Amino acid sequence: LRDEGFCVVYVGRLEVEGAPISYVAADYAGATAALTHRALDLGHRRFAYVRQDDRGAQPSRDRELGFREALRSAGVPASAWPVWGIADRHELGALVEEARRSRITTLLVEQTSVASELAAVAEKAGVIVPDDLSVIVLGDDIGSRETSAEWTRLSVPGHDMGASAT
Repeated sequence: LRDEGFCVVYVGRLEVEGAPISYVAADYAGATAALTHRALDLGHRRFAYVRQDDRGAQPSRDRELGFREALRSAGVPASAWPVWGIADRHELGALVEEARRSRITTLLVEQTSVASELAAVAEKAGVIVPDDLSVIVLGDDIGSRETSAEWTRLSVPGHDMGASAT
């Protein structure tokens, strides 16, 4: 459409070859850093970042960057904030055990569905969210099931962004 002279605005960050395409995107790095700083202000010092094993997605890279920059700027040692990629939801049990062993108090999780499953797995292991382990959700899943959980979360106003861009 762009090459045919139509005005195109992409919702989300888009990097293409050739002439640029206008886009509007959320500040994932800034929002993730703000949520991480909020957890630091509440006294948390041991974190882990949990993402699907897909580092290629730009929002995922931006969120991870915000997480790393917030903790680095706060002087939290890198050993206190691992980044864990999960390829399969069956890995959540091991992740909960590693969090317990490492005395991690806060997980930043990219997807609501992963956070919900993680909380259920944690409860079966005797780890209660949020009493024993805090979880911050950094995005919404398209088509995810509604849950009764009230997450501390990053919510992207995609519809509003699109409406204001056109």
